[in-house]
Amino acid sequence: MEKSGERMVSMTREEALEHFEEEYVYKYYVQMDKRAEKYIEENNERLTLEFIETFRSLCKKIKQMQIEGKKEKIAYITFSFGIDNLLHNSHEYMVHAYGSEWFYEDSEECKVMHDLSWLYEFMEDTYNQLVEISKKYIGNITSADLKEVRKTGVISCDVLFRKFAKKAIEKAVEIDEFKEIEKDEVLEIRNGEYKGYNEIIYKIDTGVKNSKDIKSWLEKKDDDEDYCNQILCNLDLSNGDYKGIGAHHTDFSGSDLSNSDFEGASLIDARFNKATIDNVNFKDAVLSESNFSYTTIKNSNFDGARLSRSNFINSELTGCNLVEANFTGSNFQNGVIRDSVLKNANFFEADLENADFSNNDLQGASFVDTNLKGADFSGCNLENATLGLVNLTQAKLEGTKFGNNKIKKIKILACDVDKLNLSEEQKEELIIVDRGE
Repeated sequence: MEKSGERMVSMTREEALEHFEEEYVYKYYVQMDKRAEKYIEENNERLTLEFIETFRSLCKKIKQMQIEGKKEKIAYITFSFGIDNLLHNSHEYMVHAYGSEWFYEDSEECKVMHDLSWLYEFMEDTYNQLVEISKKYIGNITSADLKEVRKTGVISCDVLFRKFAKKAIEKAVEIDEFKEIEKDEVLEIRNGEYKGYNEIIYKIDTGVKNSKDIKSWLEKKDDDEDYCNQILCNLDLSNGDYKGIGAHHTDFSGSDLSNSDFEGASLIDARFNKATIDNVNFKDAVLSESNFSYTTIKNSNFDGARLSRSNFINSELTGCNLVEANFTGSNFQNGVIRDSVLKNANFFEADLENADFSNNDLQGASFVDTNLKGADFSGCNLENATLGLVNLTQAKLEGTKFGNNKIKKIKILACDVDKLNLSEEQKEELIIVDRGE
């Protein structure tokens, strides 16, 4: 910073602001996100229980107000930050319940508060560091600029909270207090800015739907229609032409999707739990953060599909084309893939603990920083595959075919070393242990 200090003196205000944002604000908030995400992961159980207790308090208040005739059926529940969060005056979120008129309803306010001090501590620390750094710009970074910097931090906190809340709310809606309140046919639970931008994190739709009508509506693929955040469960949507459709956060759980075409579709955060998926075309579809847990998938095409951070826990895939599918960060714990082709598939940072991948074609696949504890690769073809930063000591490798592999920092049992067919130079990348260590 010594020489750059001279440069800062000569900077115009626009140059200073651009330099400050690019060199510090963006980078510091990225680091903040990583620290906060790690904290959430390490404290998830406690934070989820706190979230549920806030939700329980709201539901009790709703129930009492409904008994007293002060609140109608609930159509919206919102977790919101407001002006107080932006002005340093609050680390709490407002949790409101509304009827079908939402902000325009005349009934008495129904609100509780949710303490997010644990999250805002990361933001306040980062913001204070940026305030100190801003002083080096010799007055070019104004108080108005710092208000925007703080707003950026608050929004970053909101994104982090939303990601956490999407999972926590699934457990919260199971409590008796929520089941006992009177709800509208459609109930949306949302997160975001108070009376500003917000997103649905959970939706209930108890309306009766006609499979034929829904299928026709989806096949229209009308740009003016909103196919996102829909509840399309337990319907017969088989033999449908849904090619290229955009249906983020939509729930297809329990529905029959057999022989349907979703090629090139955008289905981020979609749910397919226990759906019937037989001969479905997901070629080049975007399925990031989708949920296929406890689902049987047969003879389906995922060629080139993007499935990062998706959930395949206890799923079973048979006879599928998974060539060049991207499973970065996905969870296959206790899942089964049989008689499938996974050439050049990417399992970077995926969790394959106790997964059964036996007898599959995995040529050219990539396993870097992948959890392979208890994974079964018996009878697989792993030629030309990349294996980096992985522990193979508890993986099953009977009859596995290796050759021309890219190897880096592999932990392996002494009895399995020869199976890899490595050069002496490659063997230097191995950490060899005896079976008991």
